[in-house]
Amino acid sequence: MKKFVWIAALALGLGIAADASAIDAIRKLGNARVSGTVKGVSATEVNIDVQGTIQRVPVNEIESIQFEGEPSEMNLVRSAMKSGGDQSALTQLAKIKPATLTRKEVKQDYEFYAALSQARLALRGAGKIDAAGTAIYNFVSNNKDSYHYFQAVETMGDLLVALNKVDDALKYYAELEASPFDDLKMRAGVARGKALMAQNKFPEAQAAYEAVLQIPFNPMTQKGTMAESQRFAAVLGRTQCQASNKQYDEAIKELEGNVIANLNPEESELQAQAYVTLGNCYNAKPDGKKAALLSFLHVDVLYATVPAAHAEALWNLSNLWIDLGKNERGQECLNRLNRLYPGSPWITKKRPI
Repeated sequence: MKKFVWIAALALGLGIAADASAIDAIRKLGNARVSGTVKGVSATEVNIDVQGTIQRVPVNEIESIQFEGEPSEMNLVRSAMKSGGDQSALTQLAKIKPATLTRKEVKQDYEFYAALSQARLALRGAGKIDAAGTAIYNFVSNNKDSYHYFQAVETMGDLLVALNKVDDALKYYAELEASPFDDLKMRAGVARGKALMAQNKFPEAQAAYEAVLQIPFNPMTQKGTMAESQRFAAVLGRTQCQASNKQYDEAIKELEGNVIANLNPEESELQAQAYVTLGNCYNAKPDGKKAALLSFLHVDVLYATVPAAHAEALWNLSNLWIDLGKNERGQECLNRLNRLYPGSPWITKKRPI
C-alpha cells in the first residue's frame, strides 16, 4: 500500500495525471503555454479544459498545439517549419503513417503541415505550384473546423496569385478579411494589395494598404505583435505603389525614415522586402545605381533566408554588376539564382536594355 502511495505521489510530482486523461499543450505567440485537455476546435478558437475550467483561446494567439498521443515526429515537423525547413518537415512527415492517426486534430495537423510545406516550397520556386495548390485546396475544403483554417485560406490565395489567378485569390483573401480578428483582417488587406499590384492595379492596391492603416492600432499595447508587422507591411506596400507612379524620392524617404529605421531586426521578410523596394527605387533613378547595388547587397548578405526577396535581389545584382563593368560578379549572381531558385520567375526575366 505504501509503495502504491509513493508511486502515485511521484506521478503527481512529475505532472502525470492520475486519471490518464489526455494532456495537450497550446503554445501561444510569445511562448506562453496552456496545458490541459482540448475539448473543442474551430476556425476561430480552441477550447481547452485546464483543471476543470474551460479556457477559450483565439486562434490568432496560437502558434501551435502539441496533442497527446501524436507521433514524436510532429514536434520535429513544427520545429523545422518554424525555422523555414520545409523540406525537412516533409522528410519527417514521410515517416508517419497516416492510417495510424486516430485523433481528428492530429490528422488535421498532419494534413495541414504537409500541404503548407509543399506550398511554401512552391512559392519560393522549389516545388510545383499546381500540386501544392491541390493539397491546400483539399485541406481548406475538408477542414473548416481546424484552427489552421485561416492560414490555409491565405496560403491558397498566395498560390493562386502565383498562378496569375488573381481574381480567384481575392475571393480567398475576402474570406480571411471576414474573420473576427483585426490582425487577420490586416493580413488580408496586405495580401489583397500585393495581389492587385501583380495585376499592375496600383491605385486599387494603394487603397487596400490605406484601408489596413485605418484599422485601429495601439502602439502602447500592440508593439511587437502581428498587427504592428502588418502595419509596416502596409506602409511598405504603399511605398511600392508610390514607386510605380515614379514617386521615387517620396518612396525612398518613407522607406529609409519610417520603415527600415523602425522595423524589428528579426522581421526578416519585411526587412528583405524593404531593401528590395529601396533598391528598385534607387535603380529607377539615373544616378541611383550604386545606392541600388548596396540595397540589393544588403538582402544578399543579411536576408538570403527570404527566398522571394533574395531571388529578386540576385537578379538585380547580376544586372547592376554588369552595368558597372563587373561581368564576372554579375554572372556569379546569375548562377546562384539558377542554382538556389530553379523555379523562380526571375530566371526567365530578361535583362533590361
